[in-house]
Amino acid sequence: MIGQKFNLQFFDRAIVHRKLAQGELKALSKIGAFVRRTAKRFLRRKGTKRNPASLPGEPPRQHTGTLRRLLFFGLDTTNLATFIGPIPFRGKAEAPRLLEHGGSASRRFRVIGPEGSYTDASGKLRTKDGLLTEGVVRSRRRAPARRVHYKPRPFMGPALDEEIAKGTIPKAFRDILN
Repeated sequence: MIGQKFNLQFFDRAIVHRKLAQGELKALSKIGAFVRRTAKRFLRRKGTKRNPASLPGEPPRQHTGTLRRLLFFGLDTTNLATFIGPIPFRGKAEAPRLLEHGGSASRRFRVIGPEGSYTDASGKLRTKDGLLTEGVVRSRRRAPARRVHYKPRPFMGPALDEEIAKGTIPKAFRDILN
């Protein structure tokens, strides 16, 4: 009887797994970039005086562009996942979460004095005539906190939904082994 040995190097598992992981990371990176771009497009500038703010359920309008500049995406190579959204540079940023999902938070508001008043370098409220002291909260820290309720103005969820509807997410995973 004649014996034959088969070469099993045709499907080398290590090479296939490595190519698959590289392709998945490339696809996840593309998805992160697409969703980030769409979310940035949703964040429009503040409207006219007639329509200054967005309605609940619409993406928020921005005044300074900070939220748009804070949108990033990152890859988690261990879990093969993409994280997309606003990332604060310092401190705790509740505004993006409140905009996306709604909710409530405590806020301190500066008391605005009569016409022509201003806050000097020490934080005291002054007018052209002199110092205002009676019944005026002079600094932001001393202002009483109020509970403010925010209605959701989502922008990340609709950006992901739009990319799914356009078909860019399945297209990114197509042919990842090539």
